[in-house]
Amino acid sequence: RLRLEARRLARERSHVQYDLGGAVHAGGEPRVEELRQRMRTLDAQIERRVRESRAAIEEAQRRTVRERSALAATRVRRPGSTAR
Repeated sequence: RLRLEARRLARERSHVQYDLGGAVHAGGEPRVEELRQRMRTLDAQIERRVRESRAAIEEAQRRTVRERSALAATRVRRPGSTAR
């Protein structure tokens, strides 16, 4: 979900960047500043989604390692067999 949001924001940023180029060419200073601010906002949102995504992946990997180590310590013993 976080990766999808980051991609959606990146697409939006690309459109804003294109619009910014047109505004600079047209010399519309108020519009240029508005679009620059929007790009800064989008950059921050993208960065936040990427950080959250990395944190979620790292937590999932830690959880997987814990679960695997718990399974590795588990042994199946048949009734009547001796414990080791």
